[in-house]
Amino acid sequence: MPDSSAKSDSPDSSVMGLAQRGVGLLVPLLPLWALRSVLRGRIGSGPRALFVCGALLLWLGHLFLTFAALVAMSFVQIPGRPPPPSTVSIWVVFTALFRGLVGTAAAQLLMTMPTDWLFWRAFRELPEELEPFQGAVRTRIAFQRAVVRLIGTLFVIGFSLLPLSALLVALPAVSPSEAVLTDTVRPVKSWWRRAARRAPAALAGVVVLVALLAFAIEVVARMPLPTGGQMSTLAKKVLSYSVADFPLVSQFAFREDPRPDDLPSGTVWLEAAELLDKQKSLQKAVGRANLGVEARTQAQASLADTETEIAARTPNSPRLQLLQNPKLAPILAVPVWKLLPPVLVDHWPFVLLIVYGTDLLLLLLIGKVPLAYNFRYLWVRRRDTALTAVAFTVVVALVVVLLAFVNGMY
Repeated sequence: MPDSSAKSDSPDSSVMGLAQRGVGLLVPLLPLWALRSVLRGRIGSGPRALFVCGALLLWLGHLFLTFAALVAMSFVQIPGRPPPPSTVSIWVVFTALFRGLVGTAAAQLLMTMPTDWLFWRAFRELPEELEPFQGAVRTRIAFQRAVVRLIGTLFVIGFSLLPLSALLVALPAVSPSEAVLTDTVRPVKSWWRRAARRAPAALAGVVVLVALLAFAIEVVARMPLPTGGQMSTLAKKVLSYSVADFPLVSQFAFREDPRPDDLPSGTVWLEAAELLDKQKSLQKAVGRANLGVEARTQAQASLADTETEIAARTPNSPRLQLLQNPKLAPILAVPVWKLLPPVLVDHWPFVLLIVYGTDLLLLLLIGKVPLAYNFRYLWVRRRDTALTAVAFTVVVALVVVLLAFVNGMY
């Protein structure tokens, strides 16, 4: 008489095959590794089938609850966030569903990627009954590696914009057994020695980068250039946020006051910066000499109400405390471009040109990387070179058109 439990647990069974593929694609490997004896069927095929189906159902339920919570956040008032839309339309529902899907996918990656690479080797050799699960795990690991490669490629592209001399000096920070500036490198095998070689290399790369930037800023500062430049508008727009506006800093250290739930209808709720700006404008209005008696009385009453609101909100408002702090506000609560040298903001294209020109001179003086290698690389990778040139040309053209439009509007 055939064994019905073995038949239902075979990879040919459509239900068990789908369940194994679902577990292999979705469930984190950490709990599966902890219960791998049950998954391998050492205590029987029946408990393994129950474990696979239970794990899949539990994780699908968890993902559904995450998706439902993210969708509900678009229709529920949350302190510190804009109010939900008053009318529900197809576009609002579509936006909420899209946010839920993206958030659920991001949560899935965050809950699986940090630990899967530690345990996936334990699932490379499994019984034949777990072939669908093993194939799904391989697909999942391949997808995670593709995501890691994409992120690494973005970092490589970002680092490739740095001066080559700084990268050559900092090369041992990435590969302690390799170097370009020296002919021979003593191999190191212990973790402590590799760390001791990486730290000075990273510090030396940062020092070279800062020295090149400081030299370029000093050279541009001595050039006969106007105080403001056409490209300064772009730099001020890009660097218009402050340190306190960074997501992590603003969320935990200097968060905004949440909008009260019992706020009367028709009452305007001002954020910390808007409240202080209102106070300053009212103080200027009260100080005007040509202001009428009635207008002055109204301005004084509004100023008193505003100062009372500021005094009431300040003890429980980290953002108000920061904006009123005379020592921290000029550093953390001002736009980033105000913390940079004026030359770097007004004439940053000239600074970059001098940085890269000085970097090229340093490379020619060092002589470790022949200049012919660079031209040979441009020809060998001519398709990438052409795409890069086209991309830079399009970006510069768009910037020129946008700046011309802004200046025309002014």
